[in-house]
Amino acid sequence: MEQKQGFHLLSWRTAAIVWVIAGIGAIIWLVYSISDEPDPLPGRGITSERAYVTLYQRFIDTAVTPEAKEFVSLLFTLPPSPAVTMTQDTDTQAWWITIESWPTGTSLGFDTAAWFTADVVEHLSSFGQPTWVVYEYGRVLPTGGALIVEADISRLNQDRRID
Repeated sequence: MEQKQGFHLLSWRTAAIVWVIAGIGAIIWLVYSISDEPDPLPGRGITSERAYVTLYQRFIDTAVTPEAKEFVSLLFTLPPSPAVTMTQDTDTQAWWITIESWPTGTSLGFDTAAWFTADVVEHLSSFGQPTWVVYEYGRVLPTGGALIVEADISRLNQDRRID
């Protein structure tokens, strides 16, 4: 009987087992890579500028419609205005970013925006001094009036207007 020489491929059963093991490994890697709070790098922190850019990037990523993007451009500037206070919390390795007042021209921008029909002064004062907590690993948590700001962005993405 004559034997074949050369390279032999894996049997289909062996190939299927390899694919299953690789799939399980990929699922395990995916679960660990998307955990809520990755471990921060010890001894390293982010600068206040990097924290603000992380926050600004969050707004840009969240604002989908032109109305939402205009809303973000009216409220936030890059670099941050002097009315933005940034306080570092070394215990939690986070920056607290507070907007003490809005940029010049924000009220006029809201008055002329077709998507905004509410009272400008009342609406802006409802935000108070919104604060976001930006952790060094990139997580951003809105607090107080910041939740209202982010709700407005969501509303503009969905309804395309603020009444």
